[in-house]
Amino acid sequence: MALKITFFKTPKPKQFFYIPRVWNPEKEDRENRIRAIEKEMGIKRPDETPYRPDIRGRFSEMYERDKKMKKNLYGDRLRMIIILGTIMLIFIAMFFFAKMFPMLFSWQDAV
Repeated sequence: MALKITFFKTPKPKQFFYIPRVWNPEKEDRENRIRAIEKEMGIKRPDETPYRPDIRGRFSEMYERDKKMKKNLYGDRLRMIIILGTIMLIFIAMFFFAKMFPMLFSWQDAV
């Protein structure tokens, strides 16, 4: 037996929580009979509409969305290149302006 000394509170183990699912064959048989009788009588339930996937529409929507995203990405890149180019031109212009007129940029004369 080892003596265990801890300065912090040790966490309790996690509890396993399982909810069993019960299969009731009588209820399933009853529901199947009710469906068969309703089908013979021509009664349709509103929740029993057949599933019909709209794959064609989904593909065209996805294509349009991808095209729009690529267009936006191209516009963002172009905008970033224009901004960086403008900033570089401003710095180049300042550099040449400082060479042409050194008296405006000499801080030693001002002191």
